[in-house]
Amino acid sequence: MKRIYKTFMNFKQAHRRERGVALVFTLGILGLLMVIALGFASSATTERKVASNNNSVNAAQFLARAGLDRVVAGMNYYMLMSGGAETDSYPMHNFYSSTPTGTNSGTYDWIWKIRTPLLASDSIIPATYNGSAISWQYVKNTGATGATEEIAGRFAFASIGASGRLDPSACVDTAAAEGFEIRNGINVNEINIHNLDSALATPFNNIRTLLPAGQRWATYDKLYTEVCAAETDTASTCDKMTGWFKIGDMPDPEAFYDGVTSTRKPAENYYHRFDMQSKLQSYLPAAGNQITQGNFTKIFNSPNVLYSDATVTTPDGIYWLKKIYTADAAKAYQITANLVDYCSPIDALVTSGNLSGGLILPNTWGDSGVGPIFVGQKRVPLINQITCAATGEITVAPNAGNPALFDYTYNIVPSLGVELIDIYGGSKDGTFAANNANVRIYGKLYCDYNTTSGLSPELLWDSTATGPLELVYNGVWPSTSYFTKKATFPLPGFASPSALGFSDDSSASYRLRFSIVHVILNYGSATFDPKRNVVYARPLDSTSETSSVTAALPADGTLRSVCIDIQADDPRQVLANTDWHMNVIPAEATSGTDPIDSLVAGTKISFGSANTGLSISALGSDPENATSPAYVSETSGQHLSTAYIHQGVMQSPWELGCIHRGKKWQTLNLTAYNSDDATCDYLSGDANILDHIKFTSATATYGKVNLNTANAAVLKALFMGIPIKINDPAVGERIYKNPGTGGTAITETVANNLVQFLLAVNGAKGKGKDADPAIFIGTKNYYGAILKNRAEILRKTDTTSKISGLRSEFCSNDIGGSSATPPITMQNKAEREQFICKFINLTKAEPADSVTVVVLAQSVKDVAGTFYKDWNSNGSNNEKTLDTDNAKKAYGYWSFDGNFKMYVPAICTAQPINAVKGTYEPGIDTITGESKLIATLYWDPVAQGTSGRWVVQRIEYSGN
Repeated sequence: MKRIYKTFMNFKQAHRRERGVALVFTLGILGLLMVIALGFASSATTERKVASNNNSVNAAQFLARAGLDRVVAGMNYYMLMSGGAETDSYPMHNFYSSTPTGTNSGTYDWIWKIRTPLLASDSIIPATYNGSAISWQYVKNTGATGATEEIAGRFAFASIGASGRLDPSACVDTAAAEGFEIRNGINVNEINIHNLDSALATPFNNIRTLLPAGQRWATYDKLYTEVCAAETDTASTCDKMTGWFKIGDMPDPEAFYDGVTSTRKPAENYYHRFDMQSKLQSYLPAAGNQITQGNFTKIFNSPNVLYSDATVTTPDGIYWLKKIYTADAAKAYQITANLVDYCSPIDALVTSGNLSGGLILPNTWGDSGVGPIFVGQKRVPLINQITCAATGEITVAPNAGNPALFDYTYNIVPSLGVELIDIYGGSKDGTFAANNANVRIYGKLYCDYNTTSGLSPELLWDSTATGPLELVYNGVWPSTSYFTKKATFPLPGFASPSALGFSDDSSASYRLRFSIVHVILNYGSATFDPKRNVVYARPLDSTSETSSVTAALPADGTLRSVCIDIQADDPRQVLANTDWHMNVIPAEATSGTDPIDSLVAGTKISFGSANTGLSISALGSDPENATSPAYVSETSGQHLSTAYIHQGVMQSPWELGCIHRGKKWQTLNLTAYNSDDATCDYLSGDANILDHIKFTSATATYGKVNLNTANAAVLKALFMGIPIKINDPAVGERIYKNPGTGGTAITETVANNLVQFLLAVNGAKGKGKDADPAIFIGTKNYYGAILKNRAEILRKTDTTSKISGLRSEFCSNDIGGSSATPPITMQNKAEREQFICKFINLTKAEPADSVTVVVLAQSVKDVAGTFYKDWNSNGSNNEKTLDTDNAKKAYGYWSFDGNFKMYVPAICTAQPINAVKGTYEPGIDTITGESKLIATLYWDPVAQGTSGRWVVQRIEYSGN
């Protein structure tokens, strides 16, 4: 019993120790439930705030997109209203949200956030900005009406032409290190990007190895990460690169616009450019053949092909040659023949034809007196001078039957010579040394001597009876670049009964008559091969009496020479008698038996040396300086400027300036833009052709530099380093063997001066900001007007286009000069064309065909009521201005880092502030969300069924 009791007591004590556990357990559970409940409450609150914030951000993003739509619609509307022209009233540059009138006008707090490295920010939000330009545009809830409309948010936008920046995927040659590009003017990868900033040579040296061939940079971040990886000041480098490079550009159409009335090109007037390489090469003849009639005609007389025609990648003809053909068909034939033979192999048959443009094979030239009207030019010796001379003497003896009368005996030695000239340097570089030239002369030679009944004709030579006179040129060319050959017709001691019985001994005389049907130069064979006929000359009319000269002979046996010396004005153009000038030398006393040698010794003729008596007008011609074998005189320093023939496919646009126009001393004039192309003459210019051609088979290419840009660094890189004055020291002449290297390069100083001249034109109407069109640099007046096509940079001064001064700067004798900068002297047309044409094909001229748009949007909580504000956090509610730096930052007038400071207006007019809905009160209404959108707009000039439109190319949302 005792044990039972003890056990019971132990159990009771143990049970007493367990009292209160249930309560603690219950309280724990209740606490846990409370924590869970609080967690749910907190989560709900947080999610509500997140949802609210997301709603505000989404609202801001929708507002930003609405702002972008506003920009696109506005720009397209302006284009419609302006009729496709960019004018002062309808500018496409610096397009921004303007200050609204009435309620909410002039608010610009936080507007500094629209600044971005992608824009030329200082031109949009300059320092000490006061809201005079860009400002907020407000969006209100449409449910409310009148003054109680509640503000939902606001946005501001700014756009600026972005096409002036370089395409980093296109402007770098992956095969050549920067600075070693060949500047032929074919592809934008010839631009040396080191010239943007020489301090960034190291990262730019690597850029060509970072992008695999055929790929493009996708994002700015990728470009910056790869290029700036080794830079210590990455931010500064990236900021610079952002101003120079543009990611995501669309390819530029290889097309030109037929018209100058509008800067915007309707789809129906946009045409394919002609490919000067593969397309032209497809027309050219093979060795031993002549170009076909069909291909020849296509080049100058093909219909324009609309760029919108996707079935054609390049047209058959060159538009500028078509213009010339319309004005002067014969000129178009000659220019086209010269172009074909410039690019054809040397052993292809020369291009020649008749007045109707029909082709004639060169082996038929000598078949009749009717030769070709046009003949193409090859890199061969040319016919420069044809000289017919005779030395005569007379012996007088008494007549055997009547001593009172006298008998005459004539001793006359006629000589006929032809001088060839090497104006292409072939005699110096060896290309002419191993080739033979043969000249055949077709015509007649008479020696008329005096008889008692008058002059009696003596036919010495007639090609119709005996065949043409042939002169063979072989061996080494003389160092003078003139190669002469001559043939003599010795006829000593001839007399006839009609020459007997003169009443005195002083009536003796003879007359030399020389008529030429044509002269043919055959080149490249030791024997005459009519398929190798390359030069056709027609120096005299076959019946012209002007080709005669008479000499009176004294009876004492003194030698007297007569001469008909015919010299080519321009040896490249010798197809008509008007292309020659004649010098007649009567009865010149001579001491030698060879009449031509005697006259040369007496300095009466220039056979074997530079022609004399030529008159080259500086106006309408392209003479160069001395050192060429075709110079006119040492004193005048005039000679052929663009005497170069590649004899192969063109490697640079400047080679077009070597194509002869079919008139003496004139080649295609690429230094002047023809604003009235109906004339199509030399002085008016041929630079229009530079907008009609391309050097690629592609219909669109990436990275063309917009000449209408205000980006000075890009323009400097475009011009800097272009080589001119190219010489071949081994030859000693400017024969331009490599179109891209050597010579004198455009310096940075000269390039910067040229940029300033171009920016003067782009600066007025080019930005649509300046109502006064005139800008003065030094003493020159420049009119602002954006270029409508790239060739217009060479437009002459006129009041219609208002493009004045550019051509004089880019094509002057001294380019890029200023009072403090020595210019680079351009000695001739060829050098000026080298400079122009080594950048013109890398460019376009569009009024901002690519636009960067930045939209800053903020969602707003619009409140109403009476409020006191301690603006400067100093305990005062009576202040009306923001006086402290922190206050200016807190309310959105200064950037957070203090680096950008806008003008700070009075924050309110009085306290308390009576806020009403529909009116934005800074510091009272709350900014609930913000979004920044950066978009690229692209002008599609050939949009189907329209006259072009702005389209959104890419959009990204940015946090800075």
